[in-house]
Amino acid sequence: MRRLSLHGQELFLACLGGGVARDALLAAQPEVSFDETFRRVQEELRTFDGIEPAEAPDGFSGELRSYQKDGLGWLHFLRRFGFGGCLADDMGLGKTVQALALLETRRQLRAAKPPSDPDRPGPTLAVVPRSVLFNWEQEAARFTPALSVQNHSGLERARDSATIGDSDLILTTYGTLRRDAAFLKDILFDYVILDEAQAIKNADTATAIGSGTYVYGVYVLKNTKAADGKPVNDHVEWVAGGASTTMLGGLKAGKFDAIMAVPEWQSAAVEEGFGHAIYDIADEKAWNRVFGGPIPVTVGYVLKETVERSPDLVQGYVNACYHAQQWIRKAKDDEIVDLLWKPYMGTFKREVVLESVRYYRTIFDWDFMIEEKDYERGMKVWVPIAVDKPIPFAKAVDMSFVRKAQARFGS
Repeated sequence: MRRLSLHGQELFLACLGGGVARDALLAAQPEVSFDETFRRVQEELRTFDGIEPAEAPDGFSGELRSYQKDGLGWLHFLRRFGFGGCLADDMGLGKTVQALALLETRRQLRAAKPPSDPDRPGPTLAVVPRSVLFNWEQEAARFTPALSVQNHSGLERARDSATIGDSDLILTTYGTLRRDAAFLKDILFDYVILDEAQAIKNADTATAIGSGTYVYGVYVLKNTKAADGKPVNDHVEWVAGGASTTMLGGLKAGKFDAIMAVPEWQSAAVEEGFGHAIYDIADEKAWNRVFGGPIPVTVGYVLKETVERSPDLVQGYVNACYHAQQWIRKAKDDEIVDLLWKPYMGTFKREVVLESVRYYRTIFDWDFMIEEKDYERGMKVWVPIAVDKPIPFAKAVDMSFVRKAQARFGS
């Protein structure tokens, strides 16, 4: 068995490796039985030697960044073993693009086989919040123009499996999925993709959405008044997340009224003259008017069981984040831009990235500490959109790892 490390792939191999020992253990159990799928996975594991980055298929119109190639390779790995997975890159890093690159590969397999072939892959169902339907349609048209896309939402949508068509990708919303589940369950989908997957939460959840951008967006726009004294949220149709080209393109074309924007998007909208900030978190007075003071916004989450079983791994993660934050604090603006610009933000002008770096410096919480009063203030934002009821500070927050990082790297 390979050693445990912070590298995700090595952790995976440590869990699934040791094939001879595993097979011997299974053989020694008289009542163990397993199906053909397990047998296939067992055989695959014997020859598995790691996850390799994958190039986009020929029909993909665009170029994947290195981390997106890693993500696509991981998606192919999941396909090989028949596993489900969660693609959890941060907002704006191209999760939709990676998924579309995979779907273009599947489209080509579909196109090579007649509909009567039982091995022909079925269509893919993508279930998304209504606010990002436009984003999916635009990105599919841009990056995978040969992919046939059907918008299964609204009053004009198909009402049974026979008329839903043979599109490669069927887009629907969580609400529509719940209403049309009776016939959608009869379609053998190749993939089912859940965008903003926290919307499903558990078997008892209808369509609650708990993503950070959505939660904070709702709270801000409900607590920001329009000229008539009513919340802005009552007047505008806004989008909580997506890629820069479709978010800004949709805003410019009037597809929606507002977006939750990172600083570089805000700069682009202002520079081109089609948008301006209605709420800027860098404006301390505006922030306090809505939130009443500091609250935790971007935090690290980990399961309690992981803290108890592997505190060294948790500490390593916190150390890395804290050390990086302190480097950012001490580094010159140009040093940070040189590190970020071409590898990760090459679609923006260098001066826009520089402006973003300076913007974030004004809002970062350098010491990583979460105070109880700030947590309680944040709970007003999270309940009931993100969580059903308040969670006591002592049960949710553990600052001991941060204190150890501070002791090691200073502040």
